[in-house]
Amino acid sequence: MSEAKSAEDTVWVPLDSLRVGEDGINFIGRIISLRQSLDRKGRPYFYGFVGDGNTSIPYVAFREMPFKVGDVIEVRGARVEEWDEEVRVAIPTRAEVRCSERVEVAYPKVFEEEKMAKIGEIKSGDEELTLEAVVLDMERSQVTVRGRKRDLLKGVLGDETGKVHFTSWRLTGLELGGSYRIKGVYVKSYRGRMEVIIDEWSTIEPLESEKRIKLPKSYLRNIASIKKGGGGLDVEIEGFISYVSPRSGFSLSCPECERKLKDGICAIHGEVKGFYNLRVWVRVTDNTSTIEVLIPRVVAQKLLNLDSGELLKVLTESPGEVGREEFLRIIRKKLAALPVRVVGDVIYREKRPAMIVAKSIQPIKWAEIKGSLPTLDDFLGGAT
Repeated sequence: MSEAKSAEDTVWVPLDSLRVGEDGINFIGRIISLRQSLDRKGRPYFYGFVGDGNTSIPYVAFREMPFKVGDVIEVRGARVEEWDEEVRVAIPTRAEVRCSERVEVAYPKVFEEEKMAKIGEIKSGDEELTLEAVVLDMERSQVTVRGRKRDLLKGVLGDETGKVHFTSWRLTGLELGGSYRIKGVYVKSYRGRMEVIIDEWSTIEPLESEKRIKLPKSYLRNIASIKKGGGGLDVEIEGFISYVSPRSGFSLSCPECERKLKDGICAIHGEVKGFYNLRVWVRVTDNTSTIEVLIPRVVAQKLLNLDSGELLKVLTESPGEVGREEFLRIIRKKLAALPVRVVGDVIYREKRPAMIVAKSIQPIKWAEIKGSLPTLDDFLGGAT
């Protein structure tokens, strides 16, 4: 059978008709995004989105993909699976993939226009975004990929709405303090920290002088918007401390990074001699929602106006729960219902609400809090 006849006899399945569990399916689609990564064994694979004019779906390919974004491809022998609670098409090594002459295959409507985004609105999993941002911090770093060392750039991007960490596999095109239009980036989360990825397929263009990014004095946001996503560095909230958690206390921590030790081992620095580190956990409430805030030792000491050694003495000089209750009584007396301005970094936790690690907390007057705060009735659900 000739190749032309084989193509004519092929049954092509529209992407919006695919169902999880189907195997050996054939489809035609336009490559919307194309990324490369490594599995746990160091083997390369490709992933991204493919569309056919009706819809777009994610794909993963365990074979070479010598194509570029915008190419129309014909795929024979793919399977359909569920990934991250949505349909994904998997292209195994045995599948046949080639460029198609059917150039009339359109981009799905969602990709017809450039996806401009603001840092304060992005979330993990976003793809093919265009950002206009200024480089606030940048340094060269090195990682090992498949046994080979690769250079990359790491730093912080900012715009009018927020700041976010970035990693760039492109070593040219960015300068500290420069404002750029960066197209084709995606967003991921590592240990709760949101990060923008600039890869080899991304494009970087300097902004004209009149379009250079001007940053605000602060990134004041309401709590509800923070919990939805967005760049989470140096975020500012105003509200009051509505709860002091009994989780507050001392734990053995790494002297280098202050992470909590597990059996004397730091996840970053290995086996270390730990120290007793004060951590205070609270909840802060504004007129939109409530968020958990971790107050590290230095910030907590300043806020409480107490040395951590004094608090540790309270815990160790009284037996068991007596000392712990006295410790909690002291910090609750100072913090409960205190109106505050918090500046810190947002941590987006899997299957749990976002939280903030405080860099500074300043007591303020109730009148300074922007927006009306919830009343006692709000907490009681309106019950009297």
